[in-house]
Order: sequence, then structure tokens, then C-alpha cells
Amino acid sequence: MNTNETDREAVMKAEAQNAFIFWNHPGWQPGIAGSYEWLPFIEDLYKNKALDGIEVVNGTGFHMKALDWCIDKNLTVMGSTDVHNLISLSYDNSRDYVHRTMTLVLVRDNTPESVREALDARRTVAWASKYLMGKEENVRSLFNACVEVLPSHHSETNREGKTIKYYQIRNNSDLYFEMERTAGNGPGRIVLYPQSSQVIAAESGQPVYSVVTTYVRSDKHLSVNLLLP
Repeated sequence: MNTNETDREAVMKAEAQNAFIFWNHPGWQPGIAGSYEWLPFIEDLYKNKALDGIEVVNGTGFHMKALDWCIDKNLTVMGSTDVHNLISLSYDNSRDYVHRTMTLVLVRDNTPESVREALDARRTVAWASKYLMGKEENVRSLFNACVEVLPSHHSETNREGKTIKYYQIRNNSDLYFEMERTAGNGPGRIVLYPQSSQVIAAESGQPVYSVVTTYVRSDKHLSVNLLLP
């Protein structure tokens, strides 16, 4: 990154006007030595509170190290498209789960002021294809708002004397969730398609699932407990 005092002056003037400033696609040229690092210019902005967030996902590129920076330094997670051509050349909307990458902002109400408040409070999740990236508390809130398990509507006892119950699990959103069980009893894998529901069979309990289509760090998926009473 080639920077000089003029660059810094321009950013600080934007900060003085209460601009929301984020670092766009820090890992777009990983082949250039030293380009995908926490740079001195960025550190200077960060120390002077002139850096609000980082673009963790740019188009179809997931800058995984940038997600960790956001979490460790309490910066806002951003996702955007950065299209330089016609949208149709970059995104084939005839295919499933193809859409422009975007930032989901967890607002309190539908006003510009609420959007800015949420951005400043770091309440965002990046959404790209089937994947969600963000701070754990934000991804968890989003998952909990989208997915619900209804009370068991039927049960039966098998030959081993175990009572198996049948639960309906719903995905009330346009998001896609793929889950793999890591502890407890229940289906080994659950795929929750957008705006869909399905029946799962399991014993009562709280099986733990890793939502493998989410990232709450570069090397960590969201872990959730399904309450199956």
C-alpha cells in the first residue's frame, strides 16, 4: 500500500465529518509480499479512531484473516460486491444461491439513524452465496431469529427401549444453513434450505451442531444447541 501524508489528511478530514470509514478488500493481491498484513498506515488510522470496519468479503473473495482482525480489534464486518462489469457477467442469477455479496445490518428500526447506530455498534454480518461471516454474537442472533424448532408432535419407542420424538424444524429466512452434529443425539447433518421446514427424529436432549456455512473466526464455525424437549 503506497500512502503518504496527503492520504492520511484526506482520511482524517472524512473522519472529522463523521464518515464511516472501512478498509476495502485487504487481501485482494495476496501474491504481493507484505500486502495482506496489518499495515502501519492502517495501524495509524486505527489508533486515531479513523477506521470503523474492514471489508471481509469482496465479491466471491473471503479475506479470512480480515475477519479475525475485525473480531480482535472490534471493527465492523463488511461485505460488498465491488462490481467493475455488468452484474450479469459476475453473478449468474439462474443458479441457486448466487447473489451479490452484501452486508446484513442488524438494526433496531428502519431508519438511516438506526443503520448508522448499528454500523457503529458493530452489529453486522457479511452474506456471500451460502455463507455468513461475522462476530459470534451477531451470527448467533441472526441464526436464532431465522431458525425455530417446534414441539414434538409424535413419538415412538424402538426395540431398544429408546423414545424417539419427531420435531419440525423451520428456516423462516432466505438464508441457507448447513449443520453437522458435534455432540449429543440427533441427525448427523441437517440442511435448512431457505423458507423451508423439515421433520427430524431424535431423542429428547440438546444436541450440539456446528453451522458449517458460518464463520465467526477464520477457523471457527458457529456452534448451536438445538433444544429438543
